[in-house]
Amino acid sequence: MTEEGWLNSWKYWQIYEAIRNRSSTRQLRLFMAACCRLKFNHFYDSRLHRALDAAERCAEDSATEEIICEVGESQATMQRLDFPRGGWEDLLATTFLAVSHLLDEYFRESPNEYHHWKHSLTHAVYMSIRSQPGIAFTGGTGDAAEYCAMLMNITDARLHGYALDRESYYQWDHENLDQQDPDFPSRISNHLRDIFGNPFRPVSFSPEWCTSDVVSIAQTMYDSRDFSPMPILADALQDAGCEREDILAHCRDANGTHVRGCWVVDLVLGKS
Repeated sequence: MTEEGWLNSWKYWQIYEAIRNRSSTRQLRLFMAACCRLKFNHFYDSRLHRALDAAERCAEDSATEEIICEVGESQATMQRLDFPRGGWEDLLATTFLAVSHLLDEYFRESPNEYHHWKHSLTHAVYMSIRSQPGIAFTGGTGDAAEYCAMLMNITDARLHGYALDRESYYQWDHENLDQQDPDFPSRISNHLRDIFGNPFRPVSFSPEWCTSDVVSIAQTMYDSRDFSPMPILADALQDAGCEREDILAHCRDANGTHVRGCWVVDLVLGKS
């Protein structure tokens, strides 16, 4: 992958290679959550909403991340966990198992294919809360984050009536998506660029730019998921002395996509 490819390609499965093994668990979870939110209006079951909320909480809380790993391990080894009933740990475990059981219902109906968009969507949301998303998982290819993006691509293809072949369970021919919404893979790619920045040009960021106004704008956007004030953040950064064109341009790009995990907002808030 070249820098030009990273900046301009719509083929997310190729540009993902540039950040493979160079990303944090938090970034991967937020990328998966952003991919799932592309079809948030199609969340057909409350279990999916709870699971996605849990995934985003895992991204921000190391204790929650540890619980997800513990629950995932217990499920794999069929061990029973005894969390205090009604506590956060119990709720998280219940959420994880609920979406897992929902996914199992589809696997029983069609173990070798995604016959319906609900199947691939459910699987994508499940991937967003599986433990250790940066590690390759049994039975598939790549890692959980990469597979989650592929599942959302399949979901979009199904919603647009694209017929999938029998190999789609573990393999997806990304190059032959001419019948689906051509914009969707680009939207996934834009999420990658927004969260991971440009891996070919690391950015230096001065703490002196983190004035109270800058931090307040960034925190408000992060909490609300409303990133429309990004140009205002650029002005505040410039007032604070930032003249880095890559940072300011990212904030002011009228066609830019911003989600939780945006690399500029993360720099301001000290997240990684």
